[in-house]
Amino acid sequence: IENATKEQVQAVKDGDAVMQKSMWLQIFGVGTWITLITMIFLWAGPNIWFGKRYPYGSVSDTISFDSATMKEADWYHNDGILVDDPVKHVHGFAFLLFMVMHMFNEIACRKVSVQDFNMFERFFNNFLFTFIMIGQAVALWAMFSFAVGQKFMKLQPISSVQWGTALLFGCSVLLVSTLLKLV
Repeated sequence: IENATKEQVQAVKDGDAVMQKSMWLQIFGVGTWITLITMIFLWAGPNIWFGKRYPYGSVSDTISFDSATMKEADWYHNDGILVDDPVKHVHGFAFLLFMVMHMFNEIACRKVSVQDFNMFERFFNNFLFTFIMIGQAVALWAMFSFAVGQKFMKLQPISSVQWGTALLFGCSVLLVSTLLKLV
């Protein structure tokens, strides 16, 4: 219990709940934020990235989509990249967004006390945490950047605009977490 305050240690010794109200608020608040943003990008993905809708109306209808109909119209990403399969592309971005937001959530979870606002304080003190964070970032980058990772995970390449979007929404988790501490 290296970073615990004296009050937190005493509360555990006295038999009080380990999970405090502020922790539950963080769990449900940040979890809801991540789910909401991921679902929005799944639902509105084709309109955001391609400027048009799926031929069948929504992502939920793509379970039985006809690939020939999908390929009749060229699906160009908004930065000019031709996309082989728009459904896989949007789903791949949603996966990237979900993972990046959870990586930022890992950073936010390092400080659970209501008084701890500096989430980057002593960031590199825990070698294992740093190693896992770097490993996750490298794995995500490799999955979307190299043909082997794309083929293994059935992913489409992600543009720099989409990487930036994922990082921006990832940073939003830190803001949401901070705002929830103020409640």
